[in-house]
Amino acid sequence: MTKSARTRWNCGRSHLHIPRNYMDLPLLKWELNFRLFAGNDADEFSSILNRQHNPKILITTCRFNSTRGPAFISELLTVIPNAHYFKRGTYDLKKIVEYANKQDFTSVVVVHTNRREPNALLVIGLPNGPTAHFKLTNLVLRKDIKNHGVPTSHQPELVLNNFTTRLGHRVGRMIQSLFPQNPEFKGRRVVTFHNQRDFIFFRHHRYIFETKEIKKIESKGKKDEDGKSEKVPDHKIIARLQECGPRFTLKLVSLQHGTFDSKGGEYEWVHKPEWTQAEGCFSCDLVFELCILDGLSVGIGLIWRRG
Repeated sequence: MTKSARTRWNCGRSHLHIPRNYMDLPLLKWELNFRLFAGNDADEFSSILNRQHNPKILITTCRFNSTRGPAFISELLTVIPNAHYFKRGTYDLKKIVEYANKQDFTSVVVVHTNRREPNALLVIGLPNGPTAHFKLTNLVLRKDIKNHGVPTSHQPELVLNNFTTRLGHRVGRMIQSLFPQNPEFKGRRVVTFHNQRDFIFFRHHRYIFETKEIKKIESKGKKDEDGKSEKVPDHKIIARLQECGPRFTLKLVSLQHGTFDSKGGEYEWVHKPEWTQAEGCFSCDLVFELCILDGLSVGIGLIWRRG
């Protein structure tokens, strides 16, 4: 490799520019984004995100349910449109996945619980995966939220924040595939997944528009006995948010190819406690990305995210 401002890494017919100069970093960022996200139109979620199919979600539990599990599932059914609950019973998870495939479901969501409350979510994309395992913490049900609202049946607007890396982009598209792609804005309902330091914070709100009376001073109007200008009442429309619940936090544990297979499954990504933040995160300041093109490893790029 030459000591030029930019070194070309030749790997067969694929080329990646490795920067030697700070000014080359934006170009590398664009090239990595193009290569990493070029296959989105052909991934497992494209038919739903392109509105070719409507999402249909099956929600079930693990075999051991908790006291707060049914309440959490009931609230999930109000969050996700076209979601249906099926009692787990003694059925094996693979049998449930087979049944969901035959009934044209697009995803299966399994709520795992310990003896007290839900502690994990398993999201299985159908018919060909992938399967995401999330740790669930900080669950707050609707009844425990002060001044909570009651959601309507309108299809919500979906907001995803900071899913900017290759892994984050894939997880974000998986979350998108759970919701219809034609939000009904007149319902003023918003579902937010906000990623921060690998924790995904979930919130469910609705907009409320209120008319507030304000007092406007008229300088050219009549004056009162003290010689001061009169305050004429005026009305102003203000918007505020009302939380509908539930409220919880997710952390990705693993992402598996295909549908759930605890023994022979191939994993795309597995969280390891010894990893640093930059190696496994969805969005961070320094991100090391491994570029894969045509099955060939073509280089490791260093992206400097500014702002």
